[in-house]
Amino acid sequence: MYFKLKSRPCDEHGKRLDDFQGKASQINESLVEVRTSIGYIKDRVDNILDNKASGIIYSKRNSPLKITPKGDKLVERLGMNNMIDSNWDRITNYLKGKLESNNPYDIEKFITEHIVVYPLEFIKEEELDKIKRVAYYEGLPLMEYLTVLVIIIRERYFKENNIDIDEINENELKNQKVEECYG
Repeated sequence: MYFKLKSRPCDEHGKRLDDFQGKASQINESLVEVRTSIGYIKDRVDNILDNKASGIIYSKRNSPLKITPKGDKLVERLGMNNMIDSNWDRITNYLKGKLESNNPYDIEKFITEHIVVYPLEFIKEEELDKIKRVAYYEGLPLMEYLTVLVIIIRERYFKENNIDIDEINENELKNQKVEECYG
């Protein structure tokens, strides 16, 4: 009897258990991806609605994203470059651990989606709190401020990894031409 207990689960059931755990892991990864996408979409919709009402914009939304002159003042006022500098090792480790593509368009999209849903992977809690307080007092959505961080992170990541930002423009132009033909 001791032999039977010691050898449990049997090879057949052990293999089935391993398969189940693998499938559960895949499902978990898919759920994280869905959560990220839904969180991003929700924040984008809120941001679009709020920007139409406020008229204050810290970043230009056309490709590639750029910081406006008002955004430059915001970066200086909040010390956003210092936020990124002090968290840069953590940011690059997060990006390198999660990025699945070296395509600049995909990288920008990834940073944009993930900073909205997981801002604490990019900046410290007290830094996020500071940005939230400013967003509250200015009456703007948090997405407006996080987009500025996206641009700072993207530009530094691209520079350090020798990625040409013009590749984003080329991809965007190709997409626009496809949309014009079929849209």
